[in-house]
Amino acid sequence: REFLDTEIPWLQCMLNLIPGINIYPAEANYVMCSFENDAGMDLGVENADELASRLQLAGFLIRKLESTTGLDERFFCVAVRTRADNEKLIAALREIIIRR
Repeated sequence: REFLDTEIPWLQCMLNLIPGINIYPAEANYVMCSFENDAGMDLGVENADELASRLQLAGFLIRKLESTTGLDERFFCVAVRTRADNEKLIAALREIIIRR
């Protein structure tokens, strides 16, 4: 529990710094997010499906939540892992979305 108490806020903060990604409060071993590119920003992907595909090519899996009642194709979850794994995920997201 101590691990999650420090790692969840860190991961949420880092995800929140990536353009287009919105995070939702978490108390479990995952963080629910949404991806929206509706502000006309020049991001490396257009939607969450494309983001999931690009992350998979980079070796990361996210759980898309479009089949969950009340959610749509914008929503997905990322698992809270070790700090090293989480840093790799953040780096991959930045590479895909920001640097292209």
